[in-house]
Amino acid sequence: MKKTLLLAALAIAGVFTGCSDDNATTNNAQDTSLELVKTIKYIPTKEAYDNNVEGSKKNVQYFEGHKVVADTTFDISGNIAMRIAHTYATNTHISEIWVNESLWSKTTEIFDAESRIIESQNIFYASGTLNAGSSIKKYVYNTGSITQTPYDPDTNQPMTQYTQTIPVNSLGHIQYDGMIYQNDKLEQWDFVATEESSTVNFEYYGITMPANQLKTINELNNLFFISDDSRINITENNNYYLKRYVVTTTPTPSTSYITFENSFNDSGYITYSKAEGTIFENMRDSETFYYYE
Repeated sequence: MKKTLLLAALAIAGVFTGCSDDNATTNNAQDTSLELVKTIKYIPTKEAYDNNVEGSKKNVQYFEGHKVVADTTFDISGNIAMRIAHTYATNTHISEIWVNESLWSKTTEIFDAESRIIESQNIFYASGTLNAGSSIKKYVYNTGSITQTPYDPDTNQPMTQYTQTIPVNSLGHIQYDGMIYQNDKLEQWDFVATEESSTVNFEYYGITMPANQLKTINELNNLFFISDDSRINITENNNYYLKRYVVTTTPTPSTSYITFENSFNDSGYITYSKAEGTIFENMRDSETFYYYE
C-alpha cells in the first residue's frame, strides 16, 4: 500500500515535472520490484471530468498477473457507462462488454502453447439478449508469415476469399505493409491511399522498460490481431514508451504531431501519461495515472 501511495504521488508530481532527460537509460532494465495493479484514465483530462464537461469519461482498470481483470468506464455523473468482464482459463481469454448493463458483445480468444492467438470468436447482441451477429477468425503460423482466415459462423467453413497472409520479419515481428523496424523497435508505417498518402514515424522515450513489463514477440503479434485498430495497439503497447507520432502527408505537404507527455519513476515504470492529438481518425486525448505495488 505504501508503494501504491508513493507512486500515486509521483504520478501527480509528474504532471508538473515531466521527464526532462529523454535519452536517460540509467534505470535498471532487469527491475521486477513493482507490479501494475491499477490505471485510471480520464478522457480528455482529469480536470474536464472533475468539472463535469460534457462527453468526459473516466476509465478504471485493475490488473492481476499482468492481465486486466476489471475494466469500468464511468460517465460524468459517476454512473457506469460500460464495463468489460474478463475471464481467463488455460489458453483462453473471454471478455464480455456490457453497455448500460446490457450485454453488448462477447469475445473468446484461444491461444496455443506458445501464447500465439489461433482463434477469435465474436458474438454481438441487440438489446442485451438477441444474437445480432457473430464472426470467427483462425490463425495459422507458417515460416515467414501468419495466415488469417475468417470462418462462416453457421457452417464453420473457411471463407478463403477473405484470407490474408501477413508476413513476419527475421525476428518474427509482423511486417505488415509499410512497417519499418530498427531491430525490435517499430519506427515507421507507410500508408498509400488514392488521394493522400502518409508516412507515420514513431519517436520513443529513452527510458528502458522494466523486465516484467516487456512482452514477447508472440504477445506483440497478438496485439496486431486482437485490436479494432491494430496500428494503434501495436504502437502504443509495445516494449518502448511512445513519445509522439509524426505524420507527414503527400502530395499535399503537411506535418502533424500526436504527443505523449510521460513521467517515470527511477526504475523506469511509467507513472503518468498525457496524450494529445488525433491519429488514424482516433482521438488520443487522455490523461492516465498508473499505480503499482
